[in-house]
Amino acid sequence: MDAVIIATPDFWHHRMALEALQAGKDVYLERPLSLTWQEAVELAAAERGSRRIIQVGSQRRSSRIVAQADRQPLDDVRSMHAERSSTDLRRSVLRRGRFKLPDPLNFADWQAAARVQVPYSPDRFLNWRFYSTYGGGIVTDLGCDVLDGIHMLTGVGFPLSVKASGEPITEPELDTVQRADIVVQYPGGQTVTLILNGAAPRPLERWTLEEDGKRVEISAVATRRHLANFFECVRSHNPPDATVGKTLPATLICQMANLSIMANSQVRWNTKEFRVQV
Repeated sequence: MDAVIIATPDFWHHRMALEALQAGKDVYLERPLSLTWQEAVELAAAERGSRRIIQVGSQRRSSRIVAQADRQPLDDVRSMHAERSSTDLRRSVLRRGRFKLPDPLNFADWQAAARVQVPYSPDRFLNWRFYSTYGGGIVTDLGCDVLDGIHMLTGVGFPLSVKASGEPITEPELDTVQRADIVVQYPGGQTVTLILNGAAPRPLERWTLEEDGKRVEISAVATRRHLANFFECVRSHNPPDATVGKTLPATLICQMANLSIMANSQVRWNTKEFRVQV
């Protein structure tokens, strides 16, 4: 075995990726990088200290459209507005109630990496994305790809601060948000506003640049190209399109947004200490 693909719930990403690196395997790691910002920073350090390949599942970095923008970033853009929505939290889509799973579920093993251990719960298994113990909700699910694309378009990276507000999910027990409004400030004075909605009538993605009101469509899915790039890098050991270092800022911003929603305050990134300040 040369490599592994980690496509598990968010709360397993950090542990599995570190164990794979320790075992000498290359890693394809679905985004977000991790459940917490501390885990994301630790994975970035592990990548720097390893000779192994880590390809993060930020597929836009392998799309032809965005790759061109990455080579020639639009560095004169001062602000950008983006909206992204999904139908994941609509009642007709969300799987809740009494479900009989087709096979027995070893729930104890499934939740072993979680910070809180709870009794058997098929609902937590089916809807893990919207429990903060297991995932970042729509903020990381929808936001990481958008922000990573914005970073490629504009050449910005680590934020100065993040301020976010959120609308809680109305379904009982689910403790992430169904809608989020996020404002990101960057050290160079750039601003990104991002609106995310997980209970929309239909999926939507829309980008607008400040300089001329131009609408930018860069939602190209590049799954095959992204995986092909990973396999080529496993063979050649060249750096992949989406390293941890490249995609770390987008993950951190989403995790900072969730922290901002919980604390109802601005959250800042300390570049000198390489840490989040709430």
